[in-house]
Amino acid sequence: MAHIPFLSHYLERKNIEYQNQLLARQVEEVQNIYLTMRGWRHDYHNHLQSMKAYVEMGQYDKLQEYLGLLENDLDQVNQLCDSGNVNLDAILNSKISLAEKNGIRVDYKAACPANLTVSDIDLCALIGNLIDNAVEACEGLADPYIRLYIGVLKNQLYISVTNATKDLAAKTDVGTLTTLTTTAKNNLVAAINEIDEHQDSTASIVGGQAEIIDGLDARIGALTDLNTTAKGTLVAAINEVKASADGKMTSSQVDSKITAAKVGLATETYVNNKVSSVYKYKGSKDTYASLPTTGNTVGDVWNVVDKNGQNFAWTGSAWDALGETIDLSGYMKNDELQEITAAEVEALFN
Repeated sequence: MAHIPFLSHYLERKNIEYQNQLLARQVEEVQNIYLTMRGWRHDYHNHLQSMKAYVEMGQYDKLQEYLGLLENDLDQVNQLCDSGNVNLDAILNSKISLAEKNGIRVDYKAACPANLTVSDIDLCALIGNLIDNAVEACEGLADPYIRLYIGVLKNQLYISVTNATKDLAAKTDVGTLTTLTTTAKNNLVAAINEIDEHQDSTASIVGGQAEIIDGLDARIGALTDLNTTAKGTLVAAINEVKASADGKMTSSQVDSKITAAKVGLATETYVNNKVSSVYKYKGSKDTYASLPTTGNTVGDVWNVVDKNGQNFAWTGSAWDALGETIDLSGYMKNDELQEITAAEVEALFN
């Protein structure tokens, strides 16, 4: 309970400081409006003197030309904001005029509906605070700007105030984080840590590769021991072997070729069947005259006894002898031959 008076005093002091800040801003705005109106009054007096001179000299064409230039000049000098709400226009014109005096470029567009659920006082307080904060953020920047939009979007009052900031300038110098080539893209610290960890892991991997490489060399062997002409690299040796193998058939391809070549050739069974079908033994006849003359098929064979067992085959029109018995009774047999010695042969020449 003893701290309550101190807290009350602190809040009262902060409230006074805030009110003083608001009062200072309002004084500055009023002074700016006063200076602007004073400038208009001075210019207005000069314009009246110039037009009066043209009238006195009767140069009405010059007067008309001057009035046209004056009208264009007035349109360009200070285009007052016309949002449709008098109170809002007053605060906007005051704030915008002060901002432009401080070198801040202001782009604005305001259209206020006639019927609002918020009071004019609250609306002006809100807009005034937003513009004050934007002006404060632009202090000390090389290219200060404020963009203001007030209008109805999707059946509701939409207020947007954007401005240049020191943080935005810093981000512009840093670049866009999404363009980082690292996996981490949320912030620069995460990206730097990722690179640092990758370097550490790479160093440890390289440091531990010596034993692995030595083991691989032992398993691969010496390239000079290759039987190929190419001995520089394994890839070159493999390519050489592949090139020599291109165009040669594998064992399965050879088997396929043999199988294809067998198609249409006569098998042993086929030949035997064909041979057996050429001559078909029918039996034995006692005499040649007893051989049948009808019902025969080409290749029928009969043995004829009175022809010394000779075989006859039917040709389709007649019986043809397949062979005949030769009488060798007049020939000398092996056991009847007598050996002649070499001496007896020599005696024939002496």
